[in-house]
Amino acid sequence: MPNLGERCQWGRPFWLVGMLIKNNHSGFSLIEILVVCAMLGILASIAVSSYFGYMERAKEKICNINCLRLEGEYQAYLLMEDVEHKEARFDEFMKEYGKKVCPKQGDVRYVNGRVECNLHPRGEEDDGGEGVPFL
Repeated sequence: MPNLGERCQWGRPFWLVGMLIKNNHSGFSLIEILVVCAMLGILASIAVSSYFGYMERAKEKICNINCLRLEGEYQAYLLMEDVEHKEARFDEFMKEYGKKVCPKQGDVRYVNGRVECNLHPRGEEDDGGEGVPFL
């Protein structure tokens, strides 16, 4: 072991040279990379499931709004033509005016004075919009 007074070839004391030389280990270890990949995978799965849930709710709202619109148009059609509702008449109306009501191509029927989709049933309180909540 060199004593504290000895000097290296560069003229500095040995103990100082050891402190000046740093290990140049740059980069990440395999464990760090695996942990980051696992976290990104978890975040991506949460984001994708949220996105698909959002898209499903949006398609349901679109279908319900289209059913409300079609219901109003069909009732106006019945009044203007001065005729009563019949299943065949609604089918004829749908061929002419009811293109692409449901984004998922559900079967649309006129039941009890309401246009309803078999894939997206409307609730009784559904008015087609969010409305103002009562406090």
